[in-house]
Amino acid sequence: MSTLRIYDSQGNAYSPDGTATGSDEQIEQLFYGGVRLTIRSDHKQQIRLFFRARETRNARTEQFYAVYSVDSSSSPLQDLIRDLTTRVESEWGYTIDESSNGMAVYREVKRGNLAVPGDSTEQSILSELITSRNPVTVGVSDERNAIGLLNEYFGEYDQAAIADSTGEDVLSAFDLVVTPGGHRGITPLGETEARWESTSRSL
Repeated sequence: MSTLRIYDSQGNAYSPDGTATGSDEQIEQLFYGGVRLTIRSDHKQQIRLFFRARETRNARTEQFYAVYSVDSSSSPLQDLIRDLTTRVESEWGYTIDESSNGMAVYREVKRGNLAVPGDSTEQSILSELITSRNPVTVGVSDERNAIGLLNEYFGEYDQAAIADSTGEDVLSAFDLVVTPGGHRGITPLGETEARWESTSRSL
């Protein structure tokens, strides 16, 4: 069983006819923190994905988050894209604007063409750091590799995020934060660097 809720960038539940009720205050924090995707893989599997859509061809593009909860699925990201497209384009008559800024993560999720960055040593260090239950922040080359990393370590972390930058307060809630941006392999960032080096020596 799955549920899909859509919120505007201020965290208000959204539907074109105004019948949606409720709010999620963390959505606004995610938006201003440049968070494009979050995955919760503990007992409550949940995905939050940033997307942009417009009501008509000439309308201004609006910004939203899809919040997708699923009990069990072998391909939850693909299920989310399918259900989201049905809701927004088929039922609402909106158009998802894949070309706009900030939609790179959405586009790669839709393509489903993921890559796992790093060599075996980097992957082992990352796994060790995630299981230590200290927040881990790393950089990778692009969005495809960022999504691949979250997919590869699904189940090892409780909550993970892909974000444009690493310094936002909202990111402290996540076990793993991945930033796409031309980094080579898996690159430790910020406070993760020191623990990465010590873990590398111990391994």
